[in-house]
Amino acid sequence: MLGRIVAGLLNKQIASELGTSEAIVKEQRGHVMAKMQAGSVAELVRFASRLGITPAGGGQVPARKADRRPWRPGG
Repeated sequence: MLGRIVAGLLNKQIASELGTSEAIVKEQRGHVMAKMQAGSVAELVRFASRLGITPAGGGQVPARKADRRPWRPGG
């Protein structure tokens, strides 16, 4: 799962690939972050990089869905 997080996949995308629910992915991501003492996903990705964990799927960051709202600071 960490490779998929590093690849930039959304919880929903990870759940679909693993054949599980989005809630399970969120829970497991939280467990991984707690175990690695990461305060954010960005920090988790930095830790993974130091450990040599690469993005799942050959290192390509997937395109975002066109209907997804763009990220805005504070919102």
